[in-house]
Amino acid sequence: MENVRILNRIVEINIANVKYADIELCGNTCFVGTNNFGKTSLQRAILFFYSANSRGLGIAQSQKSFEEHYFRYENSYLIYEIATEDKSFFVMVYRHNKLVFRFVDAPYNPDFFLNSEDEAMKIKEIISNLERRGIYISNQIDTFERYRNIIYGTETDKQLSKFHLLKGNEKYGNIPKSITNVFLSSKSSIDSRFIKDFIANSLTDQNSSIKLEQVERQLRQFNEKYTDIETYIKKETNQLIELIDKKYDQVQMLKGAQMELADKLGSSIRFAETQNEAIRESAKKKEEELETLTNEHEQQSEAIQEKQNDIREEIGFYDRTIREANKKLKEYKENNIEEAVEKHAEREKLQVELNIARREYESLTSNVSSIELKYSSLIEQLRNDKAAYINKINSKTSEIFNHYNELQLLQKNEFNKRDAELKQKRDEAISDVGAEVTAKQIEFNELKSEEKVIRNTRFYEQEIKALETELAELRAINYKNKSEKAIKQNMVQTIQREWEALELKIKTALNNKINQTNSEVVKLKTEIKEIENKLNVQHDAFYGYLEKNVKNWQENIGKVVNEKLLFRTDLAPEVKEQTASTLYGISLNLENVEIISKSIEEYQFEKNERLANIRDLEEGLNQFQTANNEEKMLAADRFGKQLGELKEDLKVLTYSLELADKREQKLQIELEDWKIKAGTEVEDSLSGNRQRLNIIEEELSILNKKKNNVLNDFNNQFDKLNAYNLERLTELKERQETEISELEVEKKNQVKEFENKEDELSKEKESNFKNKGVDAKQLKSVEGRLKELQDALKEIEQYAQIVNDYLKDKREKFDKLPDLIQKKEEFVKTNNDLSAQLEENTRKFNLKRMELNKAKRAFDEELIEFNNGIRFYTETFRESPVHNKYADIIERAEPKRTNFKIADLCTQMLKNDSHFNEEYGAFQRYINEFAGKFRLDNHFNFIIRTDATQGEYERFAQNLRSFINENKIELSIAETATQIGLVTDSIATKVKELSGQKDKIQHIITLIAEDFKKAEFEESKLIEFIKIKIEESDNKVYKLLKRIEEFREEHGLVYNEGLFNTDFATGTKREISTRAVKLLDQLRTAIKEQEQEEIRLQDLFELKFNIKEGMNETGWTHKIDSIGSTGTDILVKAIIYITLLHVFIKESSHRSSKDFKVHCIIDEVGQISAHYLRELLKFAKNRNIMMINGLPNKSGLESHYKFTYQFRREENNNVRIFPSIVTEVEA
Repeated sequence: MENVRILNRIVEINIANVKYADIELCGNTCFVGTNNFGKTSLQRAILFFYSANSRGLGIAQSQKSFEEHYFRYENSYLIYEIATEDKSFFVMVYRHNKLVFRFVDAPYNPDFFLNSEDEAMKIKEIISNLERRGIYISNQIDTFERYRNIIYGTETDKQLSKFHLLKGNEKYGNIPKSITNVFLSSKSSIDSRFIKDFIANSLTDQNSSIKLEQVERQLRQFNEKYTDIETYIKKETNQLIELIDKKYDQVQMLKGAQMELADKLGSSIRFAETQNEAIRESAKKKEEELETLTNEHEQQSEAIQEKQNDIREEIGFYDRTIREANKKLKEYKENNIEEAVEKHAEREKLQVELNIARREYESLTSNVSSIELKYSSLIEQLRNDKAAYINKINSKTSEIFNHYNELQLLQKNEFNKRDAELKQKRDEAISDVGAEVTAKQIEFNELKSEEKVIRNTRFYEQEIKALETELAELRAINYKNKSEKAIKQNMVQTIQREWEALELKIKTALNNKINQTNSEVVKLKTEIKEIENKLNVQHDAFYGYLEKNVKNWQENIGKVVNEKLLFRTDLAPEVKEQTASTLYGISLNLENVEIISKSIEEYQFEKNERLANIRDLEEGLNQFQTANNEEKMLAADRFGKQLGELKEDLKVLTYSLELADKREQKLQIELEDWKIKAGTEVEDSLSGNRQRLNIIEEELSILNKKKNNVLNDFNNQFDKLNAYNLERLTELKERQETEISELEVEKKNQVKEFENKEDELSKEKESNFKNKGVDAKQLKSVEGRLKELQDALKEIEQYAQIVNDYLKDKREKFDKLPDLIQKKEEFVKTNNDLSAQLEENTRKFNLKRMELNKAKRAFDEELIEFNNGIRFYTETFRESPVHNKYADIIERAEPKRTNFKIADLCTQMLKNDSHFNEEYGAFQRYINEFAGKFRLDNHFNFIIRTDATQGEYERFAQNLRSFINENKIELSIAETATQIGLVTDSIATKVKELSGQKDKIQHIITLIAEDFKKAEFEESKLIEFIKIKIEESDNKVYKLLKRIEEFREEHGLVYNEGLFNTDFATGTKREISTRAVKLLDQLRTAIKEQEQEEIRLQDLFELKFNIKEGMNETGWTHKIDSIGSTGTDILVKAIIYITLLHVFIKESSHRSSKDFKVHCIIDEVGQISAHYLRELLKFAKNRNIMMINGLPNKSGLESHYKFTYQFRREENNNVRIFPSIVTEVEA
């Protein structure tokens, strides 16, 4: 076994129709068998080892999948044994829900899989079998990708990293692609398209192409949006928008007014229809209420007057009682009753003092008692006589006093009798006149009350109040709406400022990001340019010479040679054996010196890394711009919606305020009319009231004069009666006083005589006492005291009767005066309250009577108005088209009273309709003209049908208004600007990604060309050379894509700012954007004309071949066909395949991975000659490639292969694969 890594064998156990097959692959291998015997199936199984791609094996979709066809049983296994430098290992593939892999660190042994009966074991048994033998088996590998990482040496798991066929680099994926492409490309002729496809497919994946359908769709969508926006922002379009908006408001106002009138009309009609009989009943009820009210008022008035009569009698009683008590009290006061009462109160005290004085006197006269007794008896007798005399005189005085008092009382009684008779006559006389006066006065008062009621009554109060209420509500709503409008206007300004500030911030951030990114991209491009310069000259520079001629030069020369020197092309290097490991003959120890040179892969990696950085920067910029635009669109959406809502609110508020102002003016005029009407009603009512008042005032004046005459006559009689009574009482008083005075004089003289006699007796007694030694002075003092006390007591006794009478009157009359006065006042107050009640009842009665009369009159008038209105509606309005238009509203209206007449509402609706039709016609024309400017499927959805209804036209205007208010055009512009950026960036990115592969293409083509040069066909001398070259693509679509990518490179990300004539779009930016739009439109046209589905890497370049075989030279051509014989064609085709495979394997494997071989699978080579086959196998061998070919039958060619296997179909339809014994001819 060679000391290399190679797929050593493949074993099939229960695979497809093969029960068991063990195929060695460590050399060139040939499969012999006719079609449908399983050769291709086996080749696919071998290909699967390299590709691990069950869908890339060339199996048609109509056939069973790889998994279903190959792994039919749970004990179906594919085993691949890989030989290494010192041992072998194998990997087994089986089905566990899906295809999975396990690596086994041992050479393949059938005993691992087959039991004693040569039947395949199940996977668990196999794993147990291996573990019992102490053989390492990996965990299950579940993914194709990880399997490939292990096979191609990029697995990081140390346990698995040893199971590799070769050490691949980051491009190792090209190896399975190349092997697959060779297998799948078995055409007899080769053209440049196939080679391009081969190279491109090996360098790229399926998703690296530019899908033109997607690009065309994006371009079409952009173009449509661009066209729509261009149409929208035109001056004439905006003029139409203004006209539509204005007409829409007018139409809505007229429509709203008509609908409001229709609702009022319906309400009025329903109310009139439902209330007709009710109004009649109400009028009758008001009349009955008026009659009932009048009766109740009369009854209440009579009841109050009866109460007042009773109360007046009580007042008269208390008034007389109080007067008599006051008169009696005055008489007592005139007789000094207070002094008499005070003295009477001292009677007991004086009696005690008298008793004390007597005891003192008796003490002083105890020694002269006989004398005292004598004189005391004389004096006592004298005093008794005097007292008897005084009593007699007093008795006469009392008789005289009482006599005249009785005469006075008789006179008073007579006076009172005659006074009462006269008063009765006066009252009777006055009563007759007073009744008339009272009746007239009541009537007068009622009229005055009615005048007050009239002045205070608000005629048409319901109508005026309704209008005032509506006006107040309207003004309150207006005030609220004005406040809300001011607030919303401020909010609009605030939001606009916030929006402008945010847009400036967003734009500044984008500009900063663009400048920063462009700066970084320029720096990276400069670095890439330097790397590309190195890569472009590498083959002709010192670097290329070292790569070709000095093995492992990086380990010595690379450590001491400056990088710039490596890429110089003017050094003319030449290897001298004796100095190959020295520096100008000087040997250096370079083990500790760091390698400063880099491999081409490292330079390419650095370039790719910088390209990736540029892509990341541009992607970051794209993402930033996308985020920036999204933020801008979100801001536009957010602020636009807020402004839209606010502007719509402002429009509604403005419209509402305009309507409200008109409504207020109308209501104010109606209110003034009703107030004037009410004022006229007041004046008319007051005029009639004043006429009646004047008549009653005249009648009252006559009656009052008559009453005054009667009063004067009776007053004269009262005056005469009073004069006579006073004269008679004065006369009796004077006679009483004269007679009493005469008695008093007589009594005084006689009492003087008694006192003189007493004095004489007292002197005699004093003389006798003196003679007897009694203190005369003290005795005289006591006697004087006794006399004073006795006189005082006598005087008290004299007034005892009058004092007793006074005290009795005080208890019975004078002390009760406050209660009497209070009760009188209470009765007076009650009488006044009853009078006020009577007056208030009368006022209310008059007010209610007027209200009832007014209500009845209103019902009568309303009934007439309703009947006239219903007649006009039925006979005139209901037959008109206007009624049909608003019939639904009229019929659905709730019955309620309105302030409008039915006929007036009908007339107004008829007038409004013609105006509405005129305005609506203009509204329709503007919308049709506006919508006609746009595409039928415009993205704004500005679409109106030719037979659109009124509602559809109104919704169109509403949507257009929302579009304007929410500033959706800015959103659309931002979206379209973003879209052109995204489309252009997407194209530029994809073109750049594809174009970025062109240096790889050039590199591969160079390697292929060099490999062709190394081909030596010394034995045959048939093929002198095979040449290949690359040219620029003439694909029109690609050229335009490239121009767009160059445009994008030149102008960066600023062109979309000037996409439309917006405020911030400068002339330069506008010009750039116009160019961008033009380029995209050209690309869209080219895609449609070329009808190509995608642009792939192979579309970016053209390949040409020039082959010379014998005397034949093809010249530079796209197609290799009929170079010579069929065998020659197959040979050239195979050489090209092997060269391609060799180049890609070399490019995709790690520099340290040298000792490995792979297989090139070409199915049919049966028509090639033996010496051509030998040349082919030698060509492949020199490139470490083993051939696996198919032959339809044995022909001698199989002798050139190390292994030959034949295929035979058995009776059970299974296929048996068995080795054929052939002697190998040395290749």
